[in-house]
Amino acid sequence: MTTASVAPRRDSSIDTITHGRRLQVAVIALASLVAGATEALFLVLITRTAFSITEGTGRVEVIGEASVSTGSAILLSLLLVAVRLALGILVAWCSARLTSNVTAALRREMAESWLMSSWEVQNDARSGQLQELLSTFTQRGSNLVSALLSAVTSGFNLLALIVLAAVVDPFAALVVTAAVAVLAQLLLPVRSAVRRNAKRASDSSINYATTLSEISQLGLEMHVFSIKRQIKAKVDSVIDEQAVVNERLDYLRQLVPTVYAGLAYLAVVLALGAVTLADSTDLRSVGAVMLVILRSLTYGQGLQAALTSYSSMVPYVNEIVERVTYYQHNRERTGQRAVSEIQRITVRNLSFEYRPGVKVLDNVSFDVAKGEVIGIIGPSGSGKSTLVQLLLGLRRPSEGDILIDGKSISDVDRELWSRLVTFVPQKPRLISGTIEDNIRFFREDVSREDVERAARLANLEPEIIAVAEGYHREVGTEGNRLSGGQQQRLCIARALVERPDVLILDEPTSSLDAISEVAIRETLDRLRTAATVIIVAHRLSTLTICDRILVLQEGQLVAFDTPENLDTTSAFFAEALRASASDRPQL
Repeated sequence: MTTASVAPRRDSSIDTITHGRRLQVAVIALASLVAGATEALFLVLITRTAFSITEGTGRVEVIGEASVSTGSAILLSLLLVAVRLALGILVAWCSARLTSNVTAALRREMAESWLMSSWEVQNDARSGQLQELLSTFTQRGSNLVSALLSAVTSGFNLLALIVLAAVVDPFAALVVTAAVAVLAQLLLPVRSAVRRNAKRASDSSINYATTLSEISQLGLEMHVFSIKRQIKAKVDSVIDEQAVVNERLDYLRQLVPTVYAGLAYLAVVLALGAVTLADSTDLRSVGAVMLVILRSLTYGQGLQAALTSYSSMVPYVNEIVERVTYYQHNRERTGQRAVSEIQRITVRNLSFEYRPGVKVLDNVSFDVAKGEVIGIIGPSGSGKSTLVQLLLGLRRPSEGDILIDGKSISDVDRELWSRLVTFVPQKPRLISGTIEDNIRFFREDVSREDVERAARLANLEPEIIAVAEGYHREVGTEGNRLSGGQQQRLCIARALVERPDVLILDEPTSSLDAISEVAIRETLDRLRTAATVIIVAHRLSTLTICDRILVLQEGQLVAFDTPENLDTTSAFFAEALRASASDRPQL
C-alpha cells in the first residue's frame, strides 16, 4: 500500500477512540475521581479510627476539625467501602462497554472502507493483509482502549488521593506528587522504546500473516515440486523474525513495572525521611498520609503500566487509521447516470498504463452491438485481462474512453452497471453454503425462480435435481464437494441470474469436459438474442460460436473480424487455430 499521498492524522489513536465517545470517557474519569477520593477518605478515616481505638479517646477526626464518634467512624467507613465498590463496578461496566464498542467500530470502519475502495486498491493489497488488520490489529485496538481507560482510572484515582493527602498534610502530598512526577520522567525513555519496538512488531505481524496466507494457497504446488523443506525454512524465518521483535517488546513492557516498583519503594523511604526532618508529631496524620502514599504509588504503578501498554498498541491503531484513510481516499468512483439497457459498446482510442510510460493497451478502438458474441484472443501479456477489467469498469483508462450508447462509462452509476454487465472468472470462487446461496451470491432480491432459470441456462440443473438436497446441497469449503466443471457452471449461473445485457467470460470452458463444453457453447449461443457475450479464451474451440474475434498483440488491436476471415488475414489466429486443432474436444 502507498500512503505517501495520505498523511496520517496526529494522535490518530486517541482521536479514533474518543471520537463521539468523550462523554463516556468523562463519566469513567469522574467516577474514578470520586472513587479515588472515597478510597483516600476511607484510608485516612480507618487509620485515625485505629489510633482512636488504641488511645481510647472515643472520637475520630475526619477532615480538619470535624470529628465523629468511633462507632460513627466505623459506620462511615463501611459506607465509604460500599460507595467505592459501587463506583468500581460502574467504571468496570463502562470500560468494558466502551472497549467492546470501539473494537466493533474499528472493525466496521476497516471492513467498510476496504469494501468500498476501488478494485485497483483491493487487487494490489498483499495477501492476508485485510484478515490481519481485522483480527490481530483490531484486537490490539481493543487492548489499547483497555490501556487508555486503565490509565484514566488510575490517573484520576491517583489525583484524588494526592488532593486528599494535601488536605491532611500538604508537605507529604508534595512529596508524593514529586515522586510520581520523577518516576514518570525516569520511565519516559522506556515507554518511547516500547512504542518504537511496537511499530516493528506491527510490521512483522503483517509480514507474518501475508507469508502464511500465501503459503496456505500453495498446497498442490508444495507437493508437486517437493518444496516442503524450503517452505518450512521460509515459515521458520518469519517466525524467528517475529519472535525476536516480540521478545524485545515483551522485555521492555515487563521492565516498566519492575523498575517502577524499585523506585516507588525508594520514594516511600525518602518520604519517611522527609517527614522525619519535618519533625511531625501528629502520628494520626503521619500514619494516614503514609497509607495514602503507598496506595498512591500503587495507582502510579498502574498508571505507568497502562501508559506502557498504550504505547505498545498505538502503532497498531495508527496503522488501522492510516489504512482506513487510504481506502477512503481511494473509494470506488461512480457516475450518476442511470442506465437500463446496453445496445452498443464503443471503445475509442483506449490506452492503459500500470506504470507511467509503459502502455499495456495502446490506442485500441472497436464497436460491439447488442446480441453479438465476441471472442478475445492474444498471447500472454497482450492486454486481454486489462481490457476485460476496463470493460467491467474496474479500472479507468489512461487515455481514450469506453462509450455505452454514446455515453462515457465513467458517467454511469456503478451499481447499475454491475447489474447489466457480469463476469465469469477463469477460477471459480465459491462461498461456504448451498448451491442456491452461491448462485444468488448475497443478492437477496434474486428469487428462487431466477436461480433455477440461471441453473438451466448454465446446464447445471440436471445434476442439481439428481441429488436429494437439490439446490440446498452444500458446496463444501471452496466448493470441494463439486467437480471443477460443476463449479465453473455454477459461476456461469451466478452471472446469468440477473439477466445481464453483457456477459464477459474468461476461459469459461477451461475446466469442463467435452460434453459440458458443448452444452455451455449452446447456452452462450442462445444468449445472443438477449445479451452481448464477450469471451476471452485460449481454447479456440470455445470461440466457434463467435460472430467476430478480436486479436490483441503487445497491447494493440491487430485484427477484428469473423473467424472465417481471420483464418486468412491473421497470422496469429491461423497459427493458434492449427495449434489447438489437436486439442479440440471429442465427444
